[in-house]
Amino acid sequence: MDNSVVFTSWPRMGQSFLRTYLEKITGIATGCEISLDFITDQQMFPFMGEETNDASVWVKKSHWPVFIPGNLVTIGNKYLICVRNPYDAIRSAFHYFSLFVQGGEFAEPISDFPEEWDKFVKAAAEDIAAFTAYVIEHIAPKVPTLFIRYEDLRFNP
Repeated sequence: MDNSVVFTSWPRMGQSFLRTYLEKITGIATGCEISLDFITDQQMFPFMGEETNDASVWVKKSHWPVFIPGNLVTIGNKYLICVRNPYDAIRSAFHYFSLFVQGGEFAEPISDFPEEWDKFVKAAAEDIAAFTAYVIEHIAPKVPTLFIRYEDLRFNP
């Protein structure tokens, strides 16, 4: 195992924001194990190590243990977990997974899609709970793990 730091979160928790922040203040490339074949809007981001998942990058973005097509399982000796207010993350994910555009939103209010929203919230809440439980039970006890709140970085870097 290399000396990598795995940077993971449930989707829409602020990883792109934190990756940009890390690259700008350190000048160090952050890698990503997710193929751009599946996440086409990410092709527009200027990350230095996009699609790089080897020892040439120190910090590697992942959404593991969440399954995403093309997502490899990155194992590291340190973990950086980005967390965010679940309501904000779920709302952002609802827009993202419907439009596949970073920062995109429907022109209509979410209240126009009550059945879809209700179904999505229930599934997302279960996913976030499972992700969090896995991190707390299986990752944090074994390797150094740091939790960073998206809101803290955004409003008080």
